[in-house]
Amino acid sequence: MQVDYKPFPHFVRDRVFDKEALSAIEEFWPADAYFELEGHSQHSRRCHLVRNDFSKDGCHTDRDRSTLFRLPEGQRKAWEALVMGPIHRVALSVLDAFAPFFARTRGGLARDLYFDRIWLDSAPANYHQHGLRVHTHYDHDPLWVFTGVIYLDDANGDVPGTYLATNPALEGRDGDAAIADTVLNSRRWYQDPDFHVEKSVPIAKNRMLAMADGPASFHGVSSFAQGDSGLAYSRRTLLFHLCLHPRHCPAVCGTTREAFWTQAQKGVCGPEIRLPVIADTKQYLQVSRALDGGLDASADDPSFVLHPPLMPQ
Repeated sequence: MQVDYKPFPHFVRDRVFDKEALSAIEEFWPADAYFELEGHSQHSRRCHLVRNDFSKDGCHTDRDRSTLFRLPEGQRKAWEALVMGPIHRVALSVLDAFAPFFARTRGGLARDLYFDRIWLDSAPANYHQHGLRVHTHYDHDPLWVFTGVIYLDDANGDVPGTYLATNPALEGRDGDAAIADTVLNSRRWYQDPDFHVEKSVPIAKNRMLAMADGPASFHGVSSFAQGDSGLAYSRRTLLFHLCLHPRHCPAVCGTTREAFWTQAQKGVCGPEIRLPVIADTKQYLQVSRALDGGLDASADDPSFVLHPPLMPQ
């Protein structure tokens, strides 16, 4: 799969699932009662099929927060088969495509990756009012390395796709200050007018947008005028996030996962976080540019391990 490194590492793949898997997703889609409103401005109705918690050395599936285990037996077994089969295989293909980038950014820290979560999303009735403001997943979790967003509906003319954006200030004369003020102050940069939309990925059923998560993987969804086409809209997606083990968090951003979340959400990070994050952001941008410029990746060691989505307790 050919990776596009502008504006940040990503690729788009059509016909992600075969007919059998796609049919099972449609047949066993959970009832509305299994979805909860979440996200900024409550823009998202989410059903967290699988959420994993991490111990000192490994991880396990959190059965209390994984909706999979609350589904009726037949539905649960169907989704278990999808998670351990086609969804796992798609995630492996994402890791394979991004291996050259991962080897140069996180490969020195770890060879093991895990599923942090797998979830279903169904846009609420007011989605058109908000869309999804420009953001990265870095302030959600700096250990997320790859995200796969798989669209499960075709666009009907109203619903826009996902846009990918840049903030040129990150590489400007005052780049260090811009990084600290942008990457580590998410409550402000959702509103930042300096972002430039570089590309839009249209919605199409069974299409995946895969992204290398990082401090400059800015993306979002524009608000739109409901009813332009006269059709009711549906925007369902399946998402998965692959991550490093939390023991690597101090090497990435200078502190623990929990401390980073607390400070980044408040925008009050001290130098012990700012300096590692500035270095991490520069590395993300420099590796992206090098691979886009034709850096030879043929000799990369592909020996990365993606642990199964459902981890035993």
